[in-house]
Amino acid sequence: MAVIDLLLRNVAQTPDKPAVIAADGELSFRQLNDAAGRIATRLRERGVRRGDKVAMALDNAEAVHFTASYFGIHKLGAVPVPMNVRWAAPEKRYVLEHSDAVALICGAAHTAHFVPLSEQKSPENLKVKSWLVTGSTPVAGFEALADVLHTGPIEVPPLDPAPTMDDAADLLYTSGTTGMPKGVLVPQGNLADQPTPPGQPNITQALAALFGQRLLHAVPLFGFTGCHGLMLMCARAGITQIALPKFDPESLLASIEKHRASSIMGVPTMLNLAMKHPSLGQHDYSSMQFVFFGAAPIQPDTVRKMLQVWPRVRMLNGYGLTEGGLGAACMLGPDPEDILKRPGCVGRPAGCEAVIVDDDDRVLPQGEIGELCFRSDVSRRRYYKGDELTAQLWRGGMLHTGDVGYVDAEGFVYITDRKKDMVLRGGYNIFAVEVERVLVEIPSVLEATVVGIPHPDLGEDILAVLVPRPGMEPGTGELAPERINAFCREHLADYKCPRHVVFVDELPKNAMAKILKNELRERYRGLLSASG
Repeated sequence: MAVIDLLLRNVAQTPDKPAVIAADGELSFRQLNDAAGRIATRLRERGVRRGDKVAMALDNAEAVHFTASYFGIHKLGAVPVPMNVRWAAPEKRYVLEHSDAVALICGAAHTAHFVPLSEQKSPENLKVKSWLVTGSTPVAGFEALADVLHTGPIEVPPLDPAPTMDDAADLLYTSGTTGMPKGVLVPQGNLADQPTPPGQPNITQALAALFGQRLLHAVPLFGFTGCHGLMLMCARAGITQIALPKFDPESLLASIEKHRASSIMGVPTMLNLAMKHPSLGQHDYSSMQFVFFGAAPIQPDTVRKMLQVWPRVRMLNGYGLTEGGLGAACMLGPDPEDILKRPGCVGRPAGCEAVIVDDDDRVLPQGEIGELCFRSDVSRRRYYKGDELTAQLWRGGMLHTGDVGYVDAEGFVYITDRKKDMVLRGGYNIFAVEVERVLVEIPSVLEATVVGIPHPDLGEDILAVLVPRPGMEPGTGELAPERINAFCREHLADYKCPRHVVFVDELPKNAMAKILKNELRERYRGLLSASG
């Protein structure tokens, strides 16, 4: 089975069921397939062929266009290249060049960085020949797609021969928080449904049973979680995807009632802010049956609050990474008590084997802390134009995640930190997530993160960066540094408790609401020397 077959299966089974609902419209599975055919026809007329890369600069405000474009590209056997619309101009230029994209489908709100390129007949080092923009408004160097979702020819011949498991499906790029983004080439066999072995559960049926009929989210579709974990998951299980234009806690809560959502997905930061929002008690949540979260550890306090607000929901914590996909995943739940009694746990491996290794890639005994790796028979993802990086990623036949953790006696995987986020204070390894889990339990704290900053004697020391709840005065009461340290000492060893605290109005985050710790480390690296 190929990725495009996920859509075609729903067209055959539930053609009139809503497939996607977003700010730019609503399409049933049949209409989505027709819209994908129109986009495929437009691309084919402009020379896009099987195996070509087609870049997409579309955000959630145009989630219908994103979904139709994605499947339209797959109808041609071409390879979608979703782009983070929040990247700076040099990053976007780099990805266009690095991916070898021959065409770009761009959202009307995101053309500014591309116009200097689209106006040139042959931009240096770029292969892009077709510049397409959503809507009907003229843009320099771009061809307007106009009403491509509803108007135009839809017939596209089936791919012959059919795609194999090793054929390229997607080219996703990492966030680029530590340099230029890295392209991850995803084979069909890592992404599309494969035959279910006898005696094993059918993943499509399992997902449909958990998520119900309507999944609501505000996760960017251009990333791994949004594109593969949500959009394709909905197509795989025949679920209606409701994509919000952007994350806003009040909008998320109100939209559950408006759309009668049966399930929601959010990264822990989103759910934490929603549970602390003043409008939390103002909406009808009777349709809710399931909450899915991942991309970072969730705080137990957030889980407890969700159970108060949605007492009948089940919850699933998902762990994965762009480089792994189905070959490196863990799941925890759906019983919320499993999540509460195992803080820091990301679940048991799903279709793969978890292995913990030391810095020399030697396998460590059960319970010892080291780097988390995975073994799997699933088709491997690899770095595009990055053979050396791919070799490092898969050295020893295992996918190296860069996450630090351990596996307990029951086979549950625990993440203690990212390698680069550990703080080495006076010879002690301190895991930032452990400290952060305590800090957000302080009632006056809205958000918290921890980074290591240079210390003249200890090498590094812990800095807590806090966002106070609205109306709370930084540095006073519960937010006085000495009170914060004392609170932490009730739950942590003394050397893990932050002695240095700064307050900010908001934490810097990327499009997936992940906190940009590199930015904070750089911002405060001279804090202790400056303070004398």
